[in-house]
Amino acid sequence: FFSTNGPRWTHRERWIDDDNVCNWIGVGCSFGGYFTNNNHIVVVERLQLDSNNLGGTIPPSIGLLKNLIHLDISRNSIGGSIPSEMDWLTDLVEFRADRNAFKSNFPRLSNLTRLTSLQIGNNLLEGELSSLLLNLRHPRVSHNSSISGNSFTGMIPTEIGDLTLLKELYLSENYLESTIPSEIGRLSSLMIFDIGVNSITGAIPSEIGLLRKMKEISLYRTFLTSSIPSEFYGLVQLELLSIGGNEHLQ
Repeated sequence: FFSTNGPRWTHRERWIDDDNVCNWIGVGCSFGGYFTNNNHIVVVERLQLDSNNLGGTIPPSIGLLKNLIHLDISRNSIGGSIPSEMDWLTDLVEFRADRNAFKSNFPRLSNLTRLTSLQIGNNLLEGELSSLLLNLRHPRVSHNSSISGNSFTGMIPTEIGDLTLLKELYLSENYLESTIPSEIGRLSSLMIFDIGVNSITGAIPSEIGLLRKMKEISLYRTFLTSSIPSEFYGLVQLELLSIGGNEHLQ
């Protein structure tokens, strides 16, 4: 509370004043919660604090909420780094921290094997994209992943093909280089693929044309060459194909 400028939150009803944390606005507990004055443990499963004028930094003590399933701190002004203690939240399913002012390298989160949604777009995060994706390479991970609008570098790793449940992947407006790996064609559930405004080169893999659920593809302002693969004609659900700003793409 205090590390994120709690007294300035837009909504802070019952925080600190109520002994039962499950009554605090934005806090969700299982089965209504257990009261500490009865010597029971409070089980906090949800923190919904988006668009609430949070500032400051996230304390390492966030890692003590071992039963946390949903954490949404998006659309605030939180800075500093995302604490490595987040890796203790092994039950976490959804993590939304987009549209803040987080900076530094994204921490290693290799224990979040239940994570299905990672939203960290529009921050100041940096580091190798391959390290981020490889740390999250689990069978269930990342149905929805937004990393756009940061300062991640490097290439899209071939191991991205292991994220077979991925439905939405936003990588635009970073500093990514090299080519699109053909392994992208293994993401049979993928519906949205956005790598616009990066230094991606080479040809568009024809394997993308195998992704029959694809609805949106954005290759805007990259350095791709060659032409649109004929396999794209098989994308019958495609609603948007953005290829503007590519001088060498035919």
